[in-house]
This record gives sequence, structure tokens and C-alpha cells, in this order.
Amino acid sequence: MAVIKQFDKSSLKPEIINQLIKMDDQIMDFVWSHKQWLDWISNTQKFSIHCLFDNEQIIGFVVFELSDDTWAHLHKIGLNKEFRGLGLAGKLLEDGIIHLRSQGYQSCTLEVRELNNSAVRLYKRLGFSISVNSKGYYSDGSNALKMICALR
Repeated sequence: MAVIKQFDKSSLKPEIINQLIKMDDQIMDFVWSHKQWLDWISNTQKFSIHCLFDNEQIIGFVVFELSDDTWAHLHKIGLNKEFRGLGLAGKLLEDGIIHLRSQGYQSCTLEVRELNNSAVRLYKRLGFSISVNSKGYYSDGSNALKMICALR
């Protein structure tokens, strides 16, 4: 049975960080290096990471940066390939959104590749709307959709 756990700066332990880095490397097309993860964790004042566990192994995660107690930014979402198509990414992201609401955040933003149709559908289903289409946003020249979700 999969269980979701939330971590912040004070509760994030090295073994969880190492699992996140390993999983990011295995499943993401655009990974953060070990150094990027550690720099982000040490330099980001407030964050919330929600991990989906199956038998003590992380099978999915969402990473939010929290800013000035009013808005959050979704930096990453990832799910182990063998668990995709089961609705778990939606449950994981929904858990994160519920947590943000409970903490009083008013909005959440994100960027997603314009051609990532499954992610765009998921975000729209959870209340995100497109605010801007940024041409050539990514280093490979692909476009990004900037999306926002009102949490209040």
C-alpha cells in the first residue's frame, strides 16, 4: 500500500535526499544533478516535498518552493514508470495542494513543456489554468506553459 509523507527543511533526512536524487536520475528527462539538489535544498528558505512510498521506497514525489506565505511554485513532479497510469501522480499532487491550502497559501505556479499533454491534462484537472505560453523557454528551445492555481 502506497503512503504519502511530507517533508520540509527540518524533517528531510539524507537517506530521503539520496532516494530523491536516485529516482530523479532514473525517471526524469531533465534531471537535477546531485549538486543541484543539495544546493537547492540548502539555498531554498522554505519548501515542501511530498513523497509517495511503497515498502519504504520512494515511487513518486512533488517538490514545491514556498515563498512569502502566499504562493508556492511546483518545481518537480515524478513517478516511477511502473506506477504510471494508476492515478497516483494526481493523488500525490492533490496531497501537496491540500497541504498548501492548509498552510494558508493563496496560489501555486508551475511551468510545463507545452507538448507534455498528459501533465497539462493533470494540472488542469487539479485546477491549474494557463497564464502564459513562453516561446523558447527551455534550453532546448521548446515552449513552456506557465500555469497557476488559485488555492483560496
